[in-house]
Amino acid sequence: MGETRDDFSKETTRTLGERVGLLCSNAACRVLTKAAHSDDERSLSVGVACHISAAARGGPRYDETQTSEERGAISNGLWLCAKCATLIDKDPARYPVQLLRQWKTQAEREATERIGKQQLSIAQGVVSLIPGVGTGISAAISAGLAVLEGGGPLEVAIRTAYGAIPIPPGIRQITDTVVDTVLKIAFHHESLTDVVVNVARDEIPEGLPRHVFDTLVNIVVHHQPIARVAGGL
Repeated sequence: MGETRDDFSKETTRTLGERVGLLCSNAACRVLTKAAHSDDERSLSVGVACHISAAARGGPRYDETQTSEERGAISNGLWLCAKCATLIDKDPARYPVQLLRQWKTQAEREATERIGKQQLSIAQGVVSLIPGVGTGISAAISAGLAVLEGGGPLEVAIRTAYGAIPIPPGIRQITDTVVDTVLKIAFHHESLTDVVVNVARDEIPEGLPRHVFDTLVNIVVHHQPIARVAGGL
């Protein structure tokens, strides 16, 4: 009787690909793993949800200390193209666990930053049309984009853009706390759920502070298009 494999569920497989924008997580590759099929009803996929530590005993980088749940978890998964998936399992000594985890972390960070660049670029055009403050906000977004283009993380880019917005001192004292709260739950909370967001929201005073909080949560946490959010300003 063969060894039991702790394979990924369909949901885990889908999520692994989405977390890196369906690009191969190998920093030296980054090929797109999904495209149109000649059949109009199908798509073509060359992406593979790979196990960092093997799904079964005897496999590459098998870790006997892992539980069955840990082997099939997202944390043990890595999205690669079919070519890179073959490479890492054919030569596990060249592609150890630590290296693959580095690939995973970097690929997920880059995917988040790509979204940030797109959203900030859209916002730059939209908010520049807002009478009175548009020019200042547009310049602030340019400062945030500069951070991303220079390789800086998305959180720093957001803080840079926010810091460059010409907000009156009295209002900034309020919004400073709100921005810190939103970025903390977005980038430093291990389990980000609606409950976590709502608990944080309840601690924000009603009125302008809560309006700013809701707007930032929609953009940073729920990833709503900035153009839609800005349209209500």
